[in-house]
Amino acid sequence: MNEIEAAEGRLRAEIESLKRQIAEQQRLLADRPGGAARPSRRMLAGLAALLLALTAGGFLAGYLPRLRRAEALEQESQAGAANLPVVTVVPVERSAASSNLLLPGNIQAFTEAPV
Repeated sequence: MNEIEAAEGRLRAEIESLKRQIAEQQRLLADRPGGAARPSRRMLAGLAALLLALTAGGFLAGYLPRLRRAEALEQESQAGAANLPVVTVVPVERSAASSNLLLPGNIQAFTEAPV
């Protein structure tokens, strides 16, 4: 029983020591100008500017190659349009019936069904 009380006393002393260390750390953080828990406005502005620059860089990295491909495709289509062959077109008109076509033959069913 004495060993249990000794172990409990050591644990309580260690807990109190840890509580004092936490309180000391919190006091040191509170003594710092601006504190460590909050970033400064300058830091936030810098991070926002960095995020904006990265977003703009990513947009341009994706958009500029696409723009170049679209321009190259437009130039190829214009060059291809200049090389198209000339085709003469005549509107369709009904011709005059000049003769009747008579073909030999007959119509007969393959199977007959009573009705």
